[in-house]
Formats: sequence, C-alpha cells, structure tokens
Amino acid sequence: MAAVAAVPLRDRTLLATGDRNGVVMLWDPATGAPVGDGLPPDGPGSSLTAMAVTTLPGRGTVLLTGSKQGRSLRVWEPETGTVQHIDLDVAVTCLAAAGSEVIVGHDCGVFGLSLTM
Repeated sequence: MAAVAAVPLRDRTLLATGDRNGVVMLWDPATGAPVGDGLPPDGPGSSLTAMAVTTLPGRGTVLLTGSKQGRSLRVWEPETGTVQHIDLDVAVTCLAAAGSEVIVGHDCGVFGLSLTM
C-alpha cells in the first residue's frame, strides 16, 4: 500500500508519501526534492495502510498514519517534529479527519476519536 496526501503548512503546501515499508516522506512539489528526514516506520514489518491530514485548532497541521501491524495511530506535527502514538489495538485500514475529529476504519468496523494533544 502506498499513500499520498497534501500537507498545508503556514508558508507552503508539501506532499506526503507513505510507502509499503511504513516510511513517510515530505516533498516540495515545486522542486520534487524531499523536505526533512521524514517519519520512520512505526515498527519492524509495520507497513503503512492509512494516512490523513488535518489542522488542529490552535496547533497547526498534523499528519495521521495507521497500519495493520502497528495497531496504532501516529500523529505527526511536521513543523515541530513531534510524534504522538495512540494505541488502538485494532488493525487500521483507513482514516478520515476534520479538525480534531478522526474516523478510524479497522479490521472489525469503524470508530471515532477526538485528538487532544
């Protein structure tokens, strides 16, 4: 599974890509060059299965990633490098987000959660 998302930041919009190895990279669409070091995999063998972007009120843009093997949600703030791990105990299959509200699709259904960072 590979995933792509637009990441709107204060001064520009970047593209995020996630690969089968679980690595997430940011790219400058104007130059095609990578931006920063990216986000390493959640764990060994933890391929990325879902990615979404949202803007948290008063916080800025965050990139959400999930995996079937990692059974968790990662919340990455690209501008600060901060990463929060939220254990879910389900295999994440898809994500959708608006503001601080996140919908998580998983191997047994769907649920919502509110991000508080």
